Amino acid sequence: MPTIRVRDWTKARLDEIREQQNHSSHDSVIKTLLKDHELAAVRQQAGMSTGSTETVSEPSNGDIDFAVPGMKVLAELETPKDNVGFLWCPNCNTEVAHFTFSEPSSFEDFETSCPQCFTGLDQHVLVAIEIDYPLEQKLVQGELANDLKEAVIDYWDRRLEATPTDEVTDEDKDRVNRLVWKFDQYVRDFMWEWPRDVPVVGLEAGESYRVIDGNERLDILERVPKGGTTVDAFRVRIVEAGSGENGEAKLLESEAICDLLRNRKLKLTDK
Repeated sequence: MPTIRVRDWTKARLDEIREQQNHSSHDSVIKTLLKDHELAAVRQQAGMSTGSTETVSEPSNGDIDFAVPGMKVLAELETPKDNVGFLWCPNCNTEVAHFTFSEPSSFEDFETSCPQCFTGLDQHVLVAIEIDYPLEQKLVQGELANDLKEAVIDYWDRRLEATPTDEVTDEDKDRVNRLVWKFDQYVRDFMWEWPRDVPVVGLEAGESYRVIDGNERLDILERVPKGGTTVDAFRVRIVEAGSGENGEAKLLESEAICDLLRNRKLKLTDK
């Protein structure tokens, strides 16, 4: 069998993709790239055949300005472009599955485990990568991990921002509180450094948070675990801005923490 000579730079890029996507060989990497190329060619041919007569129907979330074009958290995915999508774990940046759609779908309840890091994943954290996202280029440039994280954080922020806060039933409040608990669990599992320009979805002992539209700073002293699907309570020190005083330590119960998080009231800050 003839030998194919590959330049060192190309081999290094193949090695990176092999490691990141958990391929068994270079042959597996190349087959995956060829498959993606074929899918892209099918999409281009479909676009050419429809020409100017093509009609585009706007999805119900068509007015959302997604943080990363070509990426959606699974809960917001309706029908991916060309009915093709790839599910990725934002924790270890590994492809979990790929799929094709025969009709519009929605994912209100979906759970799986990442085959690489074994993290339990659901529709609020799995990222669906569509065919127009430049996956291979982003892998080579080392930008995929940041895009996955940005897409998930953007979804969490918008998801809680859209949650009604006035005149809600106890059932609705419990449902949102469970969602806050889930987001907090993921942030702790992933150990992400949270961006300071986005309200937090969970608290960590040793960090400080400023109250948006307020004059207070919360210094988190200790987590007080509650167990189950209830957000933990925290011992905190509340400090008035410019007071020059440390303030007294007090316990903020789960419901108070949930109120602050679901109402997008806290951002990371320095002491």
